[in-house]
Parts: sequence; structure tokens; C-alpha cells
Amino acid sequence: MNGTKSSPYDKGEGDGIFTMSRGLQAFYDVDPHSMLRGMSTQKVSDADLQRFSVWSDGGVRDLFNFAAVATHLSGAISSRRTSDGHAIQPVAFYNGFHMLPGEDITSPDNFSPALIRWADLAGAPSLRYGTVDATPAQIAQGDGQHVGTGAQILYRLEAAFYYVAHQWPDADRIVTNLSKEKYETVSPNVLCDSSHLDTCCESVGHCETPFTGVKSGRTGPIAITLPPGYANEDNRLRNVRYPVVFVLHGYGQKPEDLEALQIISNNFMNDTSRSYENRLGKFIAVYVDGRCRQGTAPNGSQTGTPPGQPECIQGGFYLDATRPQGALFDTWFDELVQYIDKNYRTMPPSDVTVTE
Repeated sequence: MNGTKSSPYDKGEGDGIFTMSRGLQAFYDVDPHSMLRGMSTQKVSDADLQRFSVWSDGGVRDLFNFAAVATHLSGAISSRRTSDGHAIQPVAFYNGFHMLPGEDITSPDNFSPALIRWADLAGAPSLRYGTVDATPAQIAQGDGQHVGTGAQILYRLEAAFYYVAHQWPDADRIVTNLSKEKYETVSPNVLCDSSHLDTCCESVGHCETPFTGVKSGRTGPIAITLPPGYANEDNRLRNVRYPVVFVLHGYGQKPEDLEALQIISNNFMNDTSRSYENRLGKFIAVYVDGRCRQGTAPNGSQTGTPPGQPECIQGGFYLDATRPQGALFDTWFDELVQYIDKNYRTMPPSDVTVTE
């Protein structure tokens, strides 16, 4: 704008013109809310929006205001309408896990994701957890905060996994006889070498390894959990394939911090007390690295961070840096996806019949 050259707020080129920083623009380009609001160079068509199912949650006292952020995203989704005023992707808000369809609204402490009528949820449900008028004791326990109470943490994980698995109605839900699983006889603490990660991980059922991308030149730790039945000889001969859930850790965490989730997910996948329809669909879980590491790209490489230099300061939202020799999280992530598809029995795109 005219006259901004003398403004103390023009911290850029000093040319009096507002210029978006490259880093912020890179964030806007992949941020869903920015895409829907036209702040991104990426365009989201109505057909694109219809393809996505969006689950969001946030605590009412989250220090990062995730409940408010989720509300803003839901509002942007809801604002997209057809010419006759119908929502492209319906949105609904739920104030507590017990308010989800199928749950007992009189028993907020008895949440069971297997009881939820997932087909009755809107395409983009948003859940707010935490008691608005909480007592000091509830607040001290973490009620409605960034992570939540112990119960709220568990409910968030269970609900998210079930919601994701519901997107694959044709996923395997057959109970597995664990006594026939190969990895039952192998120590679960084996660190698999990347050169034979697929066979090693199948033998163990869960593995950790450094993963190096060829294009990105980046090395970061990953963890992989295979579902019950993956190593079953019959499933291998029948070429049973599984969807993949990539789990991204939050600020200050690392992939290893989320590995305990395998206990939750695998138990629900093999729950004999539930019917086939109400059992959690089986999927491969891959825990992805998003921390700043020491560079591992070869010296002289035009991309990636050279050895001995830090990629960044704290993290990069899983994005490629805009500066030369910065962290290439996104490129590395793409390579990881390709590696998983190549080395594991992953489910390809499929057509399914959904009964309204």
C-alpha cells in the first residue's frame, strides 16, 4: 500500500508494498481453512470438498485454542453451498463425546466408540470436549485442556481411529487367532533395519527404523504397526490388503511418543465382543517424524540440509522449507508413502456402496 515505506510495520523489502513472506504463504497453501477462504494459491473445488471427510476436535480450554480453530474450519466448510443453498459438505457440532449419535447422553463417562452410529454423522463433524462450567478440581485434572483428562485423551484417540476406519467399509474386520501370528514368538523390542524393514516388521508386528528419502536426502525415525492378521498365512495367500493411517505427532513430540496407540487400535480390531459391523476396521498405522533433525543430505546437494547442520529450530508443520537447504518434510513424507505402498499390502482406491 502507498505510504507504508515509512511505517514501522513494513519489515520486508522496504518498498512500501505488502509482500507475504514465503514461509507464511507456504503454510497458507496447505492449510485447509486458508484453501477454503481463498487465502491459498491452491484451489478447492466443490467436487474436491465432497471427496473429503473431516473430523476435528478441540478442548474448550485448549491453550492453542484448537476448539476455536476447529470451529473456524467447520465454518469455512459450511460456507460452501450449492446454487440452491445446500451444503457441499454438511457440518455438525457435538458438545461432548456422549452427544455423538448412538451414545447415552445421560452417561458422559461411559463412552464406547463401537456404539456410535457413524453413518449418522455429518460429513465434517466437530467435537468440543470439556465441561464449560468445570469445577477447580476438574480443571486441575486437565478438563478441556490441550490434551484433556485421562478419559478425554482415551476418548479422543478411540473416536478418531473409529472415524477414520469408518471411511473404509470394505476393510478387513475378521477376528484373528493370535496364536497363529508369526510375531507372537518374536521379541517386540527388535529394531528393524531399513534394508529388510518389510519382512522384519511382519515378523514382529511393530517396528521402528530410520527412514531416508532419496529425493529429500532426509533421515527421520518412523514407527509402523501392522494389524492383527497381517502376518497370517491365509491372509497373505489371499492377498488381503489394508488401508493406511499416517499418524502425525504434535508440537514437542516424536513418533515414539505415540506408539502406545497400537494397544488401543489392535485391541479394538480384534474385539470378539463386537459384531463384524461394529468392530474397528483393520489398518496399518505409520507414525511419522516431524521434528527438526541434523541434516543428512549429501554435501553439494542442491536440496536438503547438509550433514551437521540443523534442519530448522523446532518444527515445520510437515512442510518443505522455502529457504535453500532447509528441511524437506513434505518431500520426505511423500517418499515414505511410496515406500509403504511398495513394501506392504496396502489397500488401493476402491469403489464401495454406501447406503444412505
